[in-house]
Amino acid sequence: MGALIDASVLVTAERGTLDLDDLLAARGDQEIALAAITAAEILHGVHRSTGRRRLKREAFVERLLEQLPIVSFEIDVLACACGGRLRFIATIEDPPVVQRILRHLGLPTAIPEPAPARPPPTAPALAFDFPGGGPVGFSNPDTAVRLDAAPPPL
Repeated sequence: MGALIDASVLVTAERGTLDLDDLLAARGDQEIALAAITAAEILHGVHRSTGRRRLKREAFVERLLEQLPIVSFEIDVLACACGGRLRFIATIEDPPVVQRILRHLGLPTAIPEPAPARPPPTAPALAFDFPGGGPVGFSNPDTAVRLDAAPPPL
């Protein structure tokens, strides 16, 4: 069974508070990969950086992308649960129109206050060691996520 590395782990390693090589070495022969969305997140972090920090992040991300496979989970967002196909008609971006629709549906129209940020992960719970047995796919061999297998059907 393989494992995917979360972006929070990579950020912690890039900041120098976690030795990613040691963490990966501790996993032995287990296949390790990045989800495509994780690769996009860390590339976005490079894009937002400037100066020397950008150069450092760029080198770190390039090394990761060279060493780890990227797993893409293809999802058909237009597949309907009824078996049919949804059609994309338009996007609604005009704030007054969006608010009117939300009010009509009885949904909140105000932007919620952001929740406080989570603290950074701590070393024992990083990436692979999930308390309480872990998420589906990591703790149960019958539902294990295999990196070499096709994604499950929708």
